[in-house]
Amino acid sequence: MAKQGLVIASLGLWVGLGACGGSSTAGIKGTGGTAGASGGTGASGGSAGASGGSAGSGGVPLGDVPGKFAKAYCDLYDKCYGALVNFSTPGEDCATLTQKTIDDGGFNELSNSVNAGTVQYHSDKVQACLDAIANESCDKLLQRSIPECLAAMAGTVDVGGDCNIDNDCKGTALFCQASSTCPGKCTKLLGAGQDCTRDAMCQSGLNCDSTTNKCVKPAALGNACGGGVEPDCGPPGICLGENTQQSQPGTCETVAQILIAADGATCDAQNGPWCKNAEPCAITGYASGSLVASCSAAVASGAACHLAYPDECPAGEYCDITPTQVYAGQTGTCTALPKAGAACVTPLSGLNGCEPYARCDTTTNKCVALHRLGEPCASNVGCYSGRCDKGGCAPSVCTN
Repeated sequence: MAKQGLVIASLGLWVGLGACGGSSTAGIKGTGGTAGASGGTGASGGSAGASGGSAGSGGVPLGDVPGKFAKAYCDLYDKCYGALVNFSTPGEDCATLTQKTIDDGGFNELSNSVNAGTVQYHSDKVQACLDAIANESCDKLLQRSIPECLAAMAGTVDVGGDCNIDNDCKGTALFCQASSTCPGKCTKLLGAGQDCTRDAMCQSGLNCDSTTNKCVKPAALGNACGGGVEPDCGPPGICLGENTQQSQPGTCETVAQILIAADGATCDAQNGPWCKNAEPCAITGYASGSLVASCSAAVASGAACHLAYPDECPAGEYCDITPTQVYAGQTGTCTALPKAGAACVTPLSGLNGCEPYARCDTTTNKCVALHRLGEPCASNVGCYSGRCDKGGCAPSVCTN
Protein backbone atom coordinates (compact mmCIF):
# COMPACT_ATOMS: atom_id res chain seq x y z
CA MET A 1 0.00 0.00 0.00
CA ALA A 2 1.08 3.54 -0.48
CA LYS A 3 2.78 5.20 2.43
CA GLN A 4 0.61 6.99 4.88
CA GLY A 5 1.61 10.25 6.39
CA LEU A 6 1.03 13.87 7.17
CA VAL A 7 1.39 15.70 3.89
CA ILE A 8 1.11 19.44 3.58
CA ALA A 9 1.81 19.95 -0.09
CA SER A 10 2.02 23.72 0.05
CA LEU A 11 4.27 23.60 3.11
CA GLY A 12 6.51 20.83 1.85
CA LEU A 13 6.03 18.60 4.89
CA TRP A 14 5.89 14.83 4.83
CA VAL A 15 5.71 12.23 7.53
CA GLY A 16 6.04 8.83 5.89
CA LEU A 17 5.39 5.52 7.50
CA GLY A 18 7.20 2.70 5.74
CA ALA A 19 7.45 -0.66 7.34
CA CYS A 20 6.71 -4.18 6.62
CA GLY A 21 6.67 -4.12 2.69
CA GLY A 22 3.75 -5.15 0.27
CA SER A 23 0.04 -4.96 0.19
CA SER A 24 -1.46 -4.17 3.53
CA THR A 25 -4.90 -2.95 4.30
CA ALA A 26 -3.86 -1.27 7.46
CA GLY A 27 -2.03 1.73 6.19
CA ILE A 28 1.35 0.17 6.73
CA LYS A 29 3.31 -1.43 3.96
CA GLY A 30 2.76 -5.14 4.31
CA THR A 31 5.04 -8.13 4.19
CA GLY A 32 5.30 -11.15 1.94
CA GLY A 33 3.26 -12.85 4.61
CA THR A 34 0.57 -10.22 4.59
CA ALA A 35 -2.95 -11.48 4.27
CA GLY A 36 -4.09 -9.39 1.35
CA ALA A 37 -4.84 -9.14 -2.32
CA SER A 38 -1.33 -9.88 -3.48
CA GLY A 39 0.07 -10.91 -0.16
CA GLY A 40 -0.51 -14.31 1.31
CA THR A 41 -1.31 -16.50 4.18
CA GLY A 42 2.21 -16.40 5.49
CA ALA A 43 2.93 -19.61 3.63
CA SER A 44 4.43 -18.64 0.29
CA GLY A 45 2.97 -15.21 -0.16
CA GLY A 46 -0.02 -16.51 -2.12
CA SER A 47 -3.67 -15.65 -1.85
CA ALA A 48 -5.37 -16.84 1.27
CA GLY A 49 -8.40 -18.87 0.98
CA ALA A 50 -11.58 -19.67 -0.79
CA SER A 51 -14.97 -20.84 0.23
CA GLY A 52 -15.54 -24.42 1.12
CA GLY A 53 -13.19 -27.01 2.54
CA SER A 54 -13.82 -29.32 5.44
CA ALA A 55 -12.26 -29.10 8.83
CA GLY A 56 -11.73 -32.76 9.45
CA SER A 57 -11.26 -33.63 13.09
CA GLY A 58 -10.69 -30.48 15.10
CA GLY A 59 -9.36 -28.55 12.12
CA VAL A 60 -10.21 -25.16 10.62
CA PRO A 61 -12.60 -25.24 7.64
CA LEU A 62 -11.10 -23.61 4.56
CA GLY A 63 -14.02 -21.18 4.50
CA ASP A 64 -12.98 -19.84 7.91
CA VAL A 65 -9.41 -19.09 6.82
CA PRO A 66 -9.89 -15.47 5.60
CA GLY A 67 -11.42 -14.25 8.84
CA LYS A 68 -8.88 -16.04 11.03
CA PHE A 69 -5.90 -14.84 9.01
CA ALA A 70 -7.26 -11.29 8.90
CA LYS A 71 -7.51 -11.20 12.68
CA ALA A 72 -4.09 -12.81 13.13
CA TYR A 73 -2.33 -10.30 10.92
CA CYS A 74 -4.18 -7.28 12.29
CA ASP A 75 -3.21 -8.41 15.79
CA LEU A 76 0.40 -8.73 14.61
CA TYR A 77 0.34 -5.24 13.09
CA ASP A 78 -1.11 -3.93 16.34
CA LYS A 79 1.71 -5.60 18.28
CA CYS A 80 4.37 -4.12 16.02
CA TYR A 81 2.92 -0.69 15.25
CA GLY A 82 0.19 -0.05 17.80
CA ALA A 83 -2.03 2.96 17.15
CA LEU A 84 -0.12 3.83 13.97
CA VAL A 85 -1.97 1.04 12.15
CA ASN A 86 -5.15 3.08 11.90
CA PHE A 87 -3.59 6.48 11.19
CA SER A 88 -4.20 6.34 7.43
CA THR A 89 -7.70 4.83 7.49
CA PRO A 90 -9.57 6.27 10.48
CA GLY A 91 -13.06 4.85 10.88
CA GLU A 92 -12.12 1.60 9.13
CA ASP A 93 -11.61 -1.72 10.87
CA CYS A 94 -8.37 -3.54 10.02
CA ALA A 95 -9.86 -7.03 10.27
CA THR A 96 -12.89 -6.11 8.13
CA LEU A 97 -10.75 -4.57 5.40
CA THR A 98 -8.23 -7.40 5.45
CA GLN A 99 -10.82 -10.17 5.34
CA LYS A 100 -12.60 -8.62 2.37
CA THR A 101 -9.28 -8.13 0.61
CA ILE A 102 -8.39 -11.78 1.18
CA ASP A 103 -11.83 -12.96 0.11
CA ASP A 104 -11.73 -10.98 -3.13
CA GLY A 105 -8.02 -11.20 -3.80
CA GLY A 106 -7.95 -14.89 -4.67
CA PHE A 107 -10.00 -16.91 -2.20
CA ASN A 108 -11.76 -19.01 -4.84
CA GLU A 109 -8.46 -19.75 -6.55
CA LEU A 110 -7.07 -21.42 -3.44
CA SER A 111 -10.16 -23.61 -3.24
CA ASN A 112 -9.66 -24.51 -6.89
CA SER A 113 -6.00 -25.33 -6.22
CA VAL A 114 -6.96 -27.55 -3.27
CA ASN A 115 -9.49 -29.37 -5.44
CA ALA A 116 -6.94 -29.74 -8.23
CA GLY A 117 -4.30 -31.05 -5.85
CA THR A 118 -1.75 -28.32 -6.50
CA VAL A 119 -2.19 -27.21 -2.87
CA GLN A 120 -2.53 -29.72 -0.03
CA TYR A 121 -4.73 -28.14 2.65
CA HIS A 122 -4.24 -29.54 6.16
CA SER A 123 -7.02 -28.09 8.28
CA ASP A 124 -5.59 -29.62 11.47
CA LYS A 125 -2.37 -27.60 11.04
CA VAL A 126 -3.94 -24.17 10.53
CA GLN A 127 -4.08 -23.30 14.23
CA ALA A 128 -0.34 -23.88 14.53
CA CYS A 129 0.11 -21.45 11.64
CA LEU A 130 -2.10 -18.85 13.36
CA ASP A 131 -0.14 -19.30 16.58
CA ALA A 132 3.13 -18.83 14.69
CA ILE A 133 1.83 -15.57 13.20
CA ALA A 134 0.86 -14.36 16.67
CA ASN A 135 4.37 -15.12 17.94
CA GLU A 136 6.18 -13.64 14.92
CA SER A 137 8.93 -11.20 15.81
CA CYS A 138 8.35 -7.73 14.40
CA ASP A 139 11.81 -7.61 12.87
CA LYS A 140 11.08 -10.84 10.96
CA LEU A 141 8.07 -9.53 9.03
CA LEU A 142 9.95 -9.74 5.72
CA GLN A 143 10.33 -13.49 6.15
CA ARG A 144 8.72 -14.99 3.07
CA SER A 145 7.48 -18.18 4.67
CA ILE A 146 6.48 -19.42 8.09
CA PRO A 147 7.14 -23.18 8.35
CA GLU A 148 3.88 -23.85 10.23
CA CYS A 149 1.91 -22.10 7.49
CA LEU A 150 3.71 -23.99 4.74
CA ALA A 151 2.71 -27.19 6.49
CA ALA A 152 -0.94 -26.11 6.56
CA MET A 153 -1.08 -25.10 2.87
CA ALA A 154 1.60 -27.02 1.03
CA GLY A 155 2.22 -26.31 -2.63
CA THR A 156 3.15 -29.18 -4.91
CA VAL A 157 4.37 -27.50 -8.13
CA ASP A 158 8.12 -27.43 -8.84
CA VAL A 159 10.03 -24.55 -10.43
CA GLY A 160 8.93 -24.05 -14.04
CA GLY A 161 5.57 -25.74 -13.50
CA ASP A 162 2.18 -24.18 -14.18
CA CYS A 163 0.55 -22.23 -11.35
CA ASN A 164 -2.34 -19.89 -10.69
CA ILE A 165 -1.37 -18.59 -7.23
CA ASP A 166 1.84 -18.48 -5.19
CA ASN A 167 0.59 -21.21 -2.87
CA ASP A 168 0.65 -23.67 -5.78
CA CYS A 169 4.44 -23.54 -5.75
CA LYS A 170 6.47 -25.95 -3.62
CA GLY A 171 8.71 -24.90 -0.78
CA THR A 172 9.95 -21.58 0.50
CA ALA A 173 11.80 -20.13 -2.48
CA LEU A 174 9.19 -19.93 -5.26
CA PHE A 175 6.36 -17.65 -6.33
CA CYS A 176 3.87 -17.75 -9.20
CA GLN A 177 5.05 -15.43 -11.96
CA ALA A 178 1.91 -14.66 -13.92
CA SER A 179 0.31 -11.97 -16.04
CA SER A 180 -3.43 -11.39 -16.04
CA THR A 181 -4.05 -14.73 -17.78
CA CYS A 182 -3.40 -18.11 -16.18
CA PRO A 183 -1.37 -20.19 -15.93
CA GLY A 184 1.81 -18.61 -14.67
CA LYS A 185 5.07 -20.36 -13.90
CA CYS A 186 6.58 -21.20 -10.52
CA THR A 187 9.69 -19.02 -10.40
CA LYS A 188 12.56 -18.60 -7.96
CA LEU A 189 12.19 -15.62 -5.64
CA LEU A 190 13.95 -12.56 -7.01
CA GLY A 191 17.18 -11.13 -5.68
CA ALA A 192 18.23 -7.55 -4.98
CA GLY A 193 18.00 -5.29 -8.02
CA GLN A 194 15.51 -7.41 -9.95
CA ASP A 195 12.22 -5.97 -11.17
CA CYS A 196 9.15 -6.65 -9.05
CA THR A 197 5.55 -5.55 -8.58
CA ARG A 198 4.89 -6.94 -5.08
CA ASP A 199 6.92 -7.95 -2.06
CA ALA A 200 6.05 -11.64 -2.30
CA MET A 201 8.19 -11.85 -5.47
CA CYS A 202 11.37 -10.94 -3.55
CA GLN A 203 13.64 -13.13 -1.45
CA SER A 204 13.28 -13.13 2.33
CA GLY A 205 14.70 -9.97 3.84
CA LEU A 206 13.94 -7.90 0.72
CA ASN A 207 10.92 -5.86 -0.26
CA CYS A 208 9.66 -4.42 -3.53
CA ASP A 209 10.61 -0.76 -3.36
CA SER A 210 7.62 1.50 -3.99
CA THR A 211 9.71 4.00 -5.97
CA THR A 212 11.95 1.82 -8.13
CA ASN A 213 9.83 -1.36 -8.34
CA LYS A 214 12.94 -3.40 -7.66
CA CYS A 215 13.71 -5.87 -4.87
CA VAL A 216 15.86 -4.08 -2.31
CA LYS A 217 17.16 -4.55 1.18
CA PRO A 218 15.14 -2.14 3.33
CA ALA A 219 16.71 0.55 5.47
CA ALA A 220 17.67 -0.48 9.00
CA LEU A 221 16.71 1.38 12.17
CA GLY A 222 18.62 4.63 12.47
CA ASN A 223 19.46 4.74 8.75
CA ALA A 224 18.25 7.04 5.98
CA CYS A 225 14.99 6.07 4.30
CA GLY A 226 12.48 7.14 1.66
CA GLY A 227 12.24 10.53 0.05
CA GLY A 228 12.36 8.81 -3.33
CA VAL A 229 16.11 8.34 -2.94
CA GLU A 230 16.55 5.72 -0.20
CA PRO A 231 14.85 2.36 0.48
CA ASP A 232 11.75 2.11 2.64
CA CYS A 233 12.29 1.12 6.28
CA GLY A 234 12.44 -2.52 7.23
CA PRO A 235 10.09 -3.66 10.00
CA PRO A 236 9.41 -2.34 12.54
CA GLY A 237 10.88 0.93 11.34
CA ILE A 238 8.91 4.07 10.52
CA CYS A 239 10.36 6.65 8.16
CA LEU A 240 10.21 10.13 9.67
CA GLY A 241 11.25 13.41 8.10
CA GLU A 242 11.30 12.38 4.44
CA ASN A 243 10.21 14.83 1.74
CA THR A 244 9.66 13.17 -1.62
CA GLN A 245 9.07 16.47 -3.40
CA GLN A 246 12.54 17.65 -2.38
CA SER A 247 14.21 14.21 -2.62
CA GLN A 248 14.97 14.45 1.08
CA PRO A 249 15.33 11.16 2.96
CA GLY A 250 14.12 10.61 6.50
CA THR A 251 15.31 8.34 9.30
CA CYS A 252 13.98 4.93 10.36
CA GLU A 253 12.71 4.94 13.93
CA THR A 254 10.55 2.67 16.06
CA VAL A 255 7.14 3.36 17.57
CA ALA A 256 8.73 3.42 21.02
CA GLN A 257 11.10 6.18 19.86
CA ILE A 258 8.30 8.26 18.38
CA LEU A 259 5.15 8.16 20.54
CA ILE A 260 6.76 9.81 23.54
CA ALA A 261 5.52 13.42 23.86
CA ALA A 262 3.17 14.04 26.80
CA ASP A 263 -0.18 15.82 26.67
CA GLY A 264 0.47 19.50 26.04
CA ALA A 265 4.15 18.98 25.31
CA THR A 266 5.94 20.09 22.15
CA CYS A 267 5.87 17.60 19.27
CA ASP A 268 7.12 17.57 15.69
CA ALA A 269 4.69 16.29 13.05
CA GLN A 270 7.46 15.87 10.49
CA ASN A 271 10.41 14.47 12.38
CA GLY A 272 8.95 13.33 15.72
CA PRO A 273 8.49 12.97 18.55
CA TRP A 274 4.77 12.32 18.23
CA CYS A 275 2.36 12.06 21.13
CA LYS A 276 1.76 9.30 23.66
CA ASN A 277 -1.36 7.21 23.11
CA ALA A 278 -1.39 8.49 19.50
CA GLU A 279 -2.97 11.79 20.51
CA PRO A 280 -2.94 14.47 17.80
CA CYS A 281 0.25 16.45 17.23
CA ALA A 282 -1.44 19.74 16.36
CA ILE A 283 0.28 22.55 14.47
CA THR A 284 -0.65 25.80 16.20
CA GLY A 285 1.44 28.37 14.34
CA TYR A 286 4.77 29.36 12.84
CA ALA A 287 7.67 31.00 14.63
CA SER A 288 11.42 31.44 14.10
CA GLY A 289 11.26 29.68 10.76
CA SER A 290 9.55 26.54 12.08
CA LEU A 291 6.05 25.21 12.57
CA VAL A 292 4.98 25.12 16.21
CA ALA A 293 3.09 22.01 17.35
CA SER A 294 1.98 20.43 20.60
CA CYS A 295 0.08 17.35 21.76
CA SER A 296 -3.64 17.99 22.03
CA ALA A 297 -6.90 16.14 22.53
CA ALA A 298 -9.24 15.18 19.71
CA VAL A 299 -12.14 17.58 19.10
CA ALA A 300 -15.85 17.08 18.51
CA SER A 301 -17.73 16.82 15.21
CA GLY A 302 -17.94 20.19 13.48
CA ALA A 303 -15.59 21.86 15.98
CA ALA A 304 -12.66 24.17 15.33
CA CYS A 305 -9.47 22.22 14.56
CA HIS A 306 -5.78 22.48 13.81
CA LEU A 307 -3.82 20.64 11.18
CA ALA A 308 -2.64 17.59 13.10
CA TYR A 309 -1.23 14.10 12.81
CA PRO A 310 -3.32 12.10 13.41
CA ASP A 311 -6.28 14.33 12.58
CA GLU A 312 -7.98 16.05 15.52
CA CYS A 313 -11.41 15.42 14.00
CA PRO A 314 -13.63 12.35 14.56
CA ALA A 315 -13.56 9.44 12.10
CA GLY A 316 -15.45 10.37 8.94
CA GLU A 317 -14.37 14.02 9.17
CA TYR A 318 -11.25 16.01 8.37
CA CYS A 319 -9.87 19.39 9.33
CA ASP A 320 -10.77 21.75 6.50
CA ILE A 321 -7.93 24.26 6.78
CA THR A 322 -5.66 26.19 4.41
CA PRO A 323 -1.88 26.63 4.56
CA THR A 324 -2.41 30.32 5.22
CA GLN A 325 -4.50 29.48 8.28
CA VAL A 326 -1.87 27.01 9.46
CA TYR A 327 0.94 29.59 9.27
CA ALA A 328 -1.19 32.22 10.97
CA GLY A 329 -2.05 29.90 13.87
CA GLN A 330 -5.72 29.99 12.94
CA THR A 331 -8.13 27.07 13.06
CA GLY A 332 -10.19 25.26 10.45
CA THR A 333 -13.41 23.32 10.90
CA CYS A 334 -14.06 19.59 11.24
CA THR A 335 -15.97 18.77 8.07
CA ALA A 336 -17.56 15.54 6.86
CA LEU A 337 -15.49 13.63 4.31
CA PRO A 338 -17.30 13.35 0.96
CA LYS A 339 -19.48 10.34 0.33
CA ALA A 340 -19.26 8.02 -2.67
CA GLY A 341 -20.17 9.93 -5.84
CA ALA A 342 -19.04 13.30 -4.51
CA ALA A 343 -15.85 15.10 -5.47
CA CYS A 344 -12.77 14.05 -3.48
CA VAL A 345 -11.09 16.43 -1.09
CA THR A 346 -7.37 16.62 -0.40
CA PRO A 347 -6.94 17.05 3.35
CA LEU A 348 -3.68 18.72 4.32
CA SER A 349 -3.26 15.82 6.73
CA GLY A 350 -2.63 13.64 3.67
CA LEU A 351 -5.18 11.02 4.71
CA ASN A 352 -7.89 9.44 2.57
CA GLY A 353 -10.03 12.21 1.06
CA CYS A 354 -13.26 10.22 1.12
CA GLU A 355 -15.56 8.74 3.73
CA PRO A 356 -14.55 5.43 5.38
CA TYR A 357 -14.66 2.45 3.01
CA ALA A 358 -14.49 4.75 -0.02
CA ARG A 359 -11.48 5.84 -2.07
CA CYS A 360 -10.69 8.67 -4.45
CA ASP A 361 -10.63 7.74 -8.13
CA THR A 362 -8.01 10.20 -9.33
CA THR A 363 -9.08 9.81 -12.97
CA THR A 364 -12.46 11.35 -12.18
CA ASN A 365 -11.69 13.02 -8.83
CA LYS A 366 -14.79 11.30 -7.45
CA CYS A 367 -15.11 9.19 -4.31
CA VAL A 368 -16.05 5.59 -5.03
CA ALA A 369 -17.22 3.01 -2.53
CA LEU A 370 -15.11 -0.12 -2.26
CA HIS A 371 -16.88 -2.95 -4.08
CA ARG A 372 -16.89 -6.73 -3.85
CA LEU A 373 -16.25 -9.24 -6.64
CA GLY A 374 -18.65 -8.92 -9.56
CA GLU A 375 -19.93 -5.53 -8.52
CA PRO A 376 -19.56 -2.70 -11.06
CA CYS A 377 -16.40 -0.59 -11.05
CA ALA A 378 -14.67 2.01 -13.18
CA SER A 379 -11.11 1.60 -11.90
CA ASN A 380 -8.97 -0.61 -9.67
CA VAL A 381 -9.26 1.77 -6.73
CA GLY A 382 -12.96 0.93 -6.31
CA CYS A 383 -12.40 -2.78 -5.60
CA TYR A 384 -11.37 -4.59 -2.42
CA SER A 385 -9.39 -6.89 -4.73
CA GLY A 386 -7.55 -3.93 -6.25
CA ARG A 387 -8.55 -5.06 -9.75
CA CYS A 388 -11.35 -3.83 -12.01
CA ASP A 389 -11.70 -5.93 -15.18
CA LYS A 390 -14.26 -5.25 -17.93
CA GLY A 391 -16.36 -3.09 -15.64
CA GLY A 392 -16.52 -5.50 -12.72
CA CYS A 393 -14.37 -6.14 -9.65
CA ALA A 394 -12.22 -9.23 -10.29
CA PRO A 395 -9.72 -11.30 -8.28
CA SER A 396 -6.22 -9.86 -8.18
CA VAL A 397 -4.76 -13.22 -9.23
CA CYS A 398 -4.57 -14.37 -12.83
CA THR A 399 -7.77 -15.80 -14.33
CA ASN A 400 -8.46 -18.51 -16.87
